Amino acid sequence: MLREDPPRSVVVTSGTGSGKTECFLVPILDDLVRQFDGGPKLLGTQALFLYPLNALINSQRDRLRAWTSAFNGRVRFCLYNGETPANVPANQQRQHREEVLSRQLLRAEPPPILVTNATMLEYMLVRADDRPILDASQGKLRWIVLDEAHTYVGSQAAEIALLLRRVLHAFGVTPDQVRFVATSATIGESKDTGAALARFLADLAGIADRQVSVISGQRLIPPLDKRWVNNNQPLPPIDQIETMTHDERLAAFARAPVARNLRQFLANDAGTLTEITVRLLAPSGPLPERMKHLALRYLDAMARKDQPKQESFLPLRGHLFHRTQSGLWACANVGCSGRQGTALDSAAWPFGRMFLERRERCDHCEAPVYEMVLCATCGAEFLAVEEFMRDQRLDPQVFERDRDEFQQEFEELTNEEEVEVETAVLPVGDVKPRLVTGPSCQGALTIWLNTGDRTWTNKPGGGLPLGLLFPETGAFTCPRCGAIEHFPQENFRPARVGAPFLLSVSIPTLLEHNPRGEGEAANGPFGGRRLLTFSDSRQGTARFAIKAQLDAERNHVRSTIYHQVAANRPPGLGGNDLKRLISEIAQFQEAFEKTRLPAIKGQLDDKRAQLEAANKEEPGRISWRDAITSLRHDADVARWLPQQWYDMAFGQIDKQDIPSFCLLRELLRRPRRQNSLETLGLVALDYPQLNTVTETQMPAPWRQLKRSLTDWKLLLKIIRNYSLPSA
Repeated sequence: MLREDPPRSVVVTSGTGSGKTECFLVPILDDLVRQFDGGPKLLGTQALFLYPLNALINSQRDRLRAWTSAFNGRVRFCLYNGETPANVPANQQRQHREEVLSRQLLRAEPPPILVTNATMLEYMLVRADDRPILDASQGKLRWIVLDEAHTYVGSQAAEIALLLRRVLHAFGVTPDQVRFVATSATIGESKDTGAALARFLADLAGIADRQVSVISGQRLIPPLDKRWVNNNQPLPPIDQIETMTHDERLAAFARAPVARNLRQFLANDAGTLTEITVRLLAPSGPLPERMKHLALRYLDAMARKDQPKQESFLPLRGHLFHRTQSGLWACANVGCSGRQGTALDSAAWPFGRMFLERRERCDHCEAPVYEMVLCATCGAEFLAVEEFMRDQRLDPQVFERDRDEFQQEFEELTNEEEVEVETAVLPVGDVKPRLVTGPSCQGALTIWLNTGDRTWTNKPGGGLPLGLLFPETGAFTCPRCGAIEHFPQENFRPARVGAPFLLSVSIPTLLEHNPRGEGEAANGPFGGRRLLTFSDSRQGTARFAIKAQLDAERNHVRSTIYHQVAANRPPGLGGNDLKRLISEIAQFQEAFEKTRLPAIKGQLDDKRAQLEAANKEEPGRISWRDAITSLRHDADVARWLPQQWYDMAFGQIDKQDIPSFCLLRELLRRPRRQNSLETLGLVALDYPQLNTVTETQMPAPWRQLKRSLTDWKLLLKIIRNYSLPSA
């Protein structure tokens, strides 16, 4: 259909991973291969692939290389986005003849396949530097592919429609000469969907509806062997199934009617874990949690393949929903009946029952409920309130929800000592922020809160006893650790656990259970494993991507340095030597008890000292210079980090400097809310020369202060820690 004349256009709708890309890629490649037919390489863009995101553009590289590498550079492609370098070394370009890697070569020899986005396409139409691409492609454009077509709605659809008309004009073709392809996995399935999709693409491309065909993917369910289907048997125990080979496992499930019925059900519809457990295990009475775990083991076995090309009994896609924690709320009544018999029923907890959703009143004692905030420095808990000054009423403080929670994961670079308290931003007027704590909290004003109208008084017996904290000189101070909050939510933050936290915790585990990458990628970070996440926050996504990259780098550096230090630990006594030493101690002990001779006692003490030294693990040591050398010889640091850092540093970084920077980043400073090699207890910086300092070398002012030699050495170590080490 895609190669018919006159040209026809199509809309392809099918599920994720079902082969939509191949629906248009195979006909396009077939068309291009038939053209060159063993002749010179094709010049000029004939196929234009438009993707909404750079990540989707980059994801096509491996696929296009695999399809085009066999043609020895005569059918080429280019991924053209903001990351495409101006030039690349000639030897790098020769390694991938099928791909145009630089803008210089793209403009000199435009390839037949150009993969880009709408922004770069807009630049290409107006930028003089890109004019050679258009000149070499006049009258040659035959294909325009719009991937993820569902993203083009409203004003964005109007913009892409106008852009396509300008593209056709710039390439010197008319709409009836071009085959348009739109793909999507998330377009509806109503009875009028087909006509609506055809009209959608026709409007975008500026062609007639009759020129558009709609192709919808259908799920193909591989049939089971009739020998197994006609031989009904009960479902074997899961422990037995997990020890079977692939063929034995497939036969066991195919012979079980309950497994076949579940396969048919999930092939046509989705089901919750509870529904699947009931269908598979048919429990009687209430469904215990252990039955769900058993069902998950069966599902895992059904989806399992021992080899990549094998077919599983039941391919599965799981949708896991996890609710983020938007805050914590607590009853202000320390005597609340809702805390009784729970972990909160402790003298250390100054409030009542806790809640996971916002509410005004406690459902146990009807006392006021306020949102909890935690000191970011020490973790002390408080209730956030707003005081209406005229009647001394404490209402709940409502925090802004538009704060970018991704930003909270980063350490502030501001030097706290240079921040003036007067810069604090506090509400002006009749409403003032306050913090509520227990009545015995040091530095807090003891008040009594009326549970009905939320007003307070400092006269005993007027309601619930509480402690009220006021901002001193414009800033709140934590009574437990003394941390000062200069800006709202800088130190006292709502107890929220959002997408950034959940992603940072779950992604390493999810990656660990993904299949390893293939080829060169398998030697990279996480063994080439990949995972795609989506977020509705563009800035948040960018920040999270950077943070994930930094975490991966830092964890790798920590692992490398730790193992180097551990490998340099001095060897201890071997097993036989240790046994012989213990035996000798027992013999000397027995001889001394019989004779009480001082000479034997001395030998016994010597043997015990040897045993104590053998049991004492001496730390391994590695010099700063050797640590840098070790990182320089590490494959990941030498191969993968330069590729990541080159773009971030705009090419202004020497590959040899990366190991030094990694070590400095890890040990030069100690952020409050980030770990390092030292704070994790993996290594410790040590300066051997400081151990030789004597009291006579202490300066006179230090001796006048009557400070010890140990304190002087600690001060010298701090000074040395915060000065640049030499490589």
